[in-house]
Amino acid sequence: MRILDLVKLPIKVALTGYHCNVVARRYGEPRYIFLLSHTRACTTLLSHILGSHPEISGHSEQWLDYPTIDDLKKLHWASVCQDAGLRRPTRFLFDKLLHNQQVIGDEVLTMENVYIIFMLRPPEATLKSAINWYEDQTEEGAVQYYVDRLGFLEGLAGSLAARQRPPAYVDAESIIDDTGTCLELIRDYLGLQTPLDENYTVFPDTGRRDGAGDMSPSIFSGEVKRDRPKHDIVLSQEAIEQTRRAYDQCRRALRERSVCV
Repeated sequence: MRILDLVKLPIKVALTGYHCNVVARRYGEPRYIFLLSHTRACTTLLSHILGSHPEISGHSEQWLDYPTIDDLKKLHWASVCQDAGLRRPTRFLFDKLLHNQQVIGDEVLTMENVYIIFMLRPPEATLKSAINWYEDQTEEGAVQYYVDRLGFLEGLAGSLAARQRPPAYVDAESIIDDTGTCLELIRDYLGLQTPLDENYTVFPDTGRRDGAGDMSPSIFSGEVKRDRPKHDIVLSQEAIEQTRRAYDQCRRALRERSVCV
């Protein structure tokens, strides 16, 4: 460990502890929102809408692991860094996990102060978006990621069966096609005191390659854009059928175990 890191460590521990204590004094037990989804699924849009709400801190993927309850402290530190002292500590802390390498343990998933939102986007639109967006993405690679990710999410759904509060499930396209209803149902699920607004904050790291997700022009608008880009990409029938099977199976399993938004 470098000397600079040794100097920073006590500051990090102190600020994390302070943040945890402030949240506890103001709101009681802190609450955590985890959006579990896959890439190219409108997660940046929903993350920005959630992160713009006065009760929620966090609007992007933190790339953290949460194998144990104690690891939730890392999200408090991420909130301190992301807000940079510009916001008071909030009742909810948010993160999204889009990759199987990101660990979230069973003891975290089953906590009553953890709110789980699953979200899926149909495969054809997802694959075309991924192939168009990532320069080195192939159809085979996009299919493999999508099938593997949905299989992983389906497995997580089974481990949540014992939760007193079920997770929520969102069809990604409903955020655009039926925004008002979708956001109102998410608000009810989380128990927010004020409505979620489709007009969101454009944060300092919005659209940055090292920042908050999607870099497409629409995310800079600060509002839900209902015109979707059309990608002139032809998918093989095999890719469509394989991913459609994975989508139908995962979506069915998630909806059976979730509050459907």
